[in-house]
Order: sequence, then C-alpha cells, then structure tokens
Amino acid sequence: MSFSIFRRMKRIYILLIFTIFNFIAWNYFGLALIVTIATLFYFIQTLFNKKWYTKLLYILILTFIFNVSSTFWLIKLSWLEALLVFVGNSMVMSIPLFCIIQVKSKNQLLYTFIFFWIAFEILHTKWALSWPWLIFGNALGNLHFLVQWYSITGAYGGSIWLIVLGYLAYKFFFNCNNKRRVILFFSSVLFIPILISLSLYLFETTEKRETYKILAYIHLDDKMSNYKKLKTLFLKVKDSNSVDFIVSPEVFLPKVSLTNLKQEVFYLKKIMNTFPNTKILFGVELQNNKNQLFNTIMYGNYEKYFFRTKKKYVPIREYTPNIFRKIAGDSFYTKNTVDDHNLIVNETKILPILCYESIFPSFIAKNSINTYGIFLLASEQFMNNSYFGKKQYLNIVRLRAIENKRYLVKCSSKNGLSCILNEKGDVVKYLNNEFETFNIPKIKNNSVYQYLNSVL
Repeated sequence: MSFSIFRRMKRIYILLIFTIFNFIAWNYFGLALIVTIATLFYFIQTLFNKKWYTKLLYILILTFIFNVSSTFWLIKLSWLEALLVFVGNSMVMSIPLFCIIQVKSKNQLLYTFIFFWIAFEILHTKWALSWPWLIFGNALGNLHFLVQWYSITGAYGGSIWLIVLGYLAYKFFFNCNNKRRVILFFSSVLFIPILISLSLYLFETTEKRETYKILAYIHLDDKMSNYKKLKTLFLKVKDSNSVDFIVSPEVFLPKVSLTNLKQEVFYLKKIMNTFPNTKILFGVELQNNKNQLFNTIMYGNYEKYFFRTKKKYVPIREYTPNIFRKIAGDSFYTKNTVDDHNLIVNETKILPILCYESIFPSFIAKNSINTYGIFLLASEQFMNNSYFGKKQYLNIVRLRAIENKRYLVKCSSKNGLSCILNEKGDVVKYLNNEFETFNIPKIKNNSVYQYLNSVL
C-alpha cells in the first residue's frame, strides 16, 4: 500500500515538473521542452500495460495540461472559447500518443514516437480545425539564434531534435544502466546543431543587395471610417517621396462592398495616380451582395486592383466547417479558392500573408519560393492584448523568417507587435508610429526548406 502511494506521489511530482517546464519552454526558454518531453516518455512507458480507458484518461489529462500551460493566455479572449480550444486540441493531440502506447514497443519507442508525432504535426495543418501553434519546434522561437538550421529542416526538424533529446533525458533519469553513454549521445545531439546554428547566425553576409522602400500604415484609431483612413494616408504621402510598397494590417478596411469599391477607395486611386510606381498591399474585408465576408489582401497599382483571400482561418472563430455550424453557428468568413494569389506574387516578388497563415511552416515555404520578401498583415485581436500571446506569436513568426531566409515585415493593428525581422529572425526595427518608412533588402536565393516544400 505504501509503495502504491509513493508511486502516485512520484507521478504527481513528475506531472508538476511537466507543467512548469512546459510553461517555461513556450514563454522563456524553448530548450526546457526537453524536460517536458522526457516526462511524457515516462508516462507513456508506465501506461503500456494499463487498460485502454486508463491510457486514454491519462493521455487526455497530459495533453490538456500541455495545452493550458502553453496557451493559457487564450483565457483573456473568453473562458468558454479557451476551454473549447483546450479540450478540442487535447482530444486531437491524444490520438498520436494513444497510437504510440498501443504499439507497446519499448525497444522502438523513440522511432514510434517520432513517426506518429511528426505525422500528427503535419496532418494537423491540413484540415479545417488546424491549430499548429503547438508544433514542438515552434517552442524554440525564443532561442531563434540556436535553430538557424531550420532553413534546411523547418520547424518539424526542430520537433524531431527535441523528441530525441527528450528521449535521451528520459533514458538518463528513468531507464538507464549506462548513464555515461547516454550523456555522450545527449551532448552530441544537443551541441552539434547548436554550434552549426551559431556559426550561421554569427556569419555576416557581405553581399550587396537591392532594397525595397516601404511605408507601413498602422492605423491607431479603430473608429475611423475607411474613407477617412485613406484620406489620412493620402494627405500624409502626397508631398513625400515615392515608395515601392504601402502596407497595412489585416482587416485595415472592414466591410468594403464590392459594388461600391471605387467610391470606398477614392483616395487610394489618388495615391496611385500621384505615385504610379507604388504598389499597395492592404488587409481588406470584402463583402458581396449576399452579405458574405471574405478576409482578403488587396493588391493595387495604378492600373487596377487584385485580391488574395485568406487560406488558413482560425477554427470556429473565423471559419466554421459545415459539420459544426448547427452547434457553433454560421461561419464568420467565407472561403474562396479562386483568387489572384499567383498574379500578385509574380508581379511583386513578395509573398503577402494574413495573420493565422504565418504559423503554417510548409504553407509559407511552398508559397514564398522565388520571392524576395514576406509581408505579414496581422491583427492579433484574438489575443486580447495578451503579453504572452503576442510574445509567443512573434517568436513563431521569427521561425518563418529563418526557414525561408527572407526579411519579414510584420504589420499589425495597434494591439499587436509590428516589426521588421531579418532572415536570421532578429527584430531589426519595431514599428511604433502610425506611419513608418523603412528599407528591406531583397533576398533572391531560396532556402533548402523552400526547395523541399516546392517539390513535395
């Protein structure tokens, strides 16, 4: 009896360690996830011989704690919505872990874990309820200088690296007779990629690059009408020098009617006539005559306007699949697969993306190949001004800059963090004013990760 109590207490302490280190990993020090994963291996090993319902219960508890300790900031949005995210994502994350336990392969536990978990991370980006925020490799965004090799492997490579390190830590603390050998393997797996990354990070390029001159218009007054926003922009730029791009946040112009488009963007046309070589990339919420809303990027030049619709939506909050609409209500946005995406990318040599799309590694890499930069039009309103939410988001976006070896302009609404990231994930400049003008270099060489995603 006393031994059973001791084992239960041990599990509680290990569960506490799991929670604390997971919080630290996502918010302060990404390598702390090694301890989180090591404890996960421990629990998996102890569940091999349990009943299936006991396994499932433990897994659901573990994944729920993982979600809460990682993205607790969602509570600031809404307790109910946060709970739905925690429970829903916990159920989805439980599937690969349950499969790992069902295989019951102690000798091949590491390989089984890698296979099922990485398959889950990839597949979890392919459906309408995707929430790839918690890809293991994303946790290393706060140590971006240690993962410059993401330009080869992407964040999924980071997930594999952390899983291997977590397994070796598990072997050392819970299941090992030859600790010296495990320490040697752990040290090699840990430090070799770090040394490679630091050499890439510290290497300064001497290549001279052409630049884009960009004006970011970050409106600070949400109560301004679309007409007044564009008039304010026109009055600001009409006596200044021309720029290559004018960029705004996501949903900069809400509920723009397609039938009244010319009237709504009257002052935008005046800007285009004044500066015919300037291109605009604005976040626009288009509304058709059926009152359907489309979250889009408007690309304009002196001749005409084109539109690219958002491809990745926040589940339920932005887009609700048909199967859930009786429970969750109608979808806020309507999906549209046919748009001017290719035309915009080919003409500008820029990949413009909208907020939630930035957390999809393969999606960004596949679409940014042969471009010279990435413009992220974000809103971050769903974070409700959460310090931790905005910090995690910025760290994840850093990894997209590294993976694709591109300068990334993050233009967000007043509640978000607007900044310029270089190809190493460093913040070159924060954009704190309503109007900011700056230059970014054109980077024309593609990364290995971009090539890999373009052929897959």
